[in-house]
Amino acid sequence: MSIEPLSWGRGSAPHDTGLRTPAQGIPGPQWSAPARSGNLESVRSALTADNSLGVVITGGRGVGKSSLARAAITDLGPDVWSLQLRSGPAGSTTPYGCLSFLLARLPQAYMGSPTAILRGITSLIRSDAAGRPCVVTLDTSGTIDDLSAGVLLNVLLTGTAKIIAVAPKISDLPADFHWLLTDRRLTEVRLSNLNELQTRQVLLSLLGHRVSASLVTTYHQMVGGNPLLLKALVTEQQLSGNLVLSDSVWTLRDKVVLDGAASLDDIVRSRWSRETQETREVIEMLSCARSVELSRLTSIYGADVVADMEDGGLLEIDDSDHRWVSLRGEIHRRRRADLAEHRPAPRIACRAPGRCRAGPGGHDRRGADGLCRLDPRVRGRTEPRAGPCGSRSRRPAV
Repeated sequence: MSIEPLSWGRGSAPHDTGLRTPAQGIPGPQWSAPARSGNLESVRSALTADNSLGVVITGGRGVGKSSLARAAITDLGPDVWSLQLRSGPAGSTTPYGCLSFLLARLPQAYMGSPTAILRGITSLIRSDAAGRPCVVTLDTSGTIDDLSAGVLLNVLLTGTAKIIAVAPKISDLPADFHWLLTDRRLTEVRLSNLNELQTRQVLLSLLGHRVSASLVTTYHQMVGGNPLLLKALVTEQQLSGNLVLSDSVWTLRDKVVLDGAASLDDIVRSRWSRETQETREVIEMLSCARSVELSRLTSIYGADVVADMEDGGLLEIDDSDHRWVSLRGEIHRRRRADLAEHRPAPRIACRAPGRCRAGPGGHDRRGADGLCRLDPRVRGRTEPRAGPCGSRSRRPAV
């Protein structure tokens, strides 16, 4: 396909929409960079290799995928031209959804067919780059439409640009990207939640002074290694006066109280709204039962649902013989219990015999106590009902 620059004339003057920026002008905090140095090096290698078309950054929500993409663009320096694209939940149903601002700049002569639009957008990107290497950043929370995918594939295969694709899972990307991954033309960099050492590195970057070991352990356990929640928790604790700097060491004045932490509520509520129905049911069940045997959970919801939730940082599985599954992070457990309790939903009831327990130090409950699950037979009931943990409330003690 032709990739020669076109003469755009008056109707093609670039509009400063904020989506086309030089690499050195990209804003964004780099506070999580110290914990992601290895991942950053992998992204850099994929973008600079001659036979590579780019990189795909995957991982659960809030683990720092977009931050890593911004850091990679900044790391490339001012000689690289960057084009930022975003695709929202409705992106798969809107033709050229993530490319609409480029589509608006095309002269009418190039609007006659998908092929003409493809050639026009490709040449427009090449013209805007003005001979500089170009990197396209595609940040998507879901699938993109086929027409946009076709244009992006043409941009990659013609050497017009390389790409940094950001998505929760590989399956959220177009099928052509799967082929490029299989052919090793694209490299996947998967981000997981932070371990305790990485949490310490992020806290040092955020706070700028030494942090106590107890502070690192407490915060890591509360956020389950999620960088976005960690930053929100630090901000909330500083505003409340519980996180204090004493003798050049950051430490906690008292135990962490989450009541009134609006920013944390907003993050958890936003994520809850985007979860699938099965994921919500698992969260509601574990908010009540606290932990459930892995074999029992997978027998009801399937191993794929549990695996997706574990990859997304929602669940943790211990190393005991029973392989207990619980919600990951104290913030997730408390806030999701609140959301599950107050949202309009069917009552939770014991569905099947099995095992659950009230918490890490609780005793096993068997038989009639069973698993906690949404039961369609009690849908619409309003009277209180005893849960599997022996309580008449769905909210666990914390």
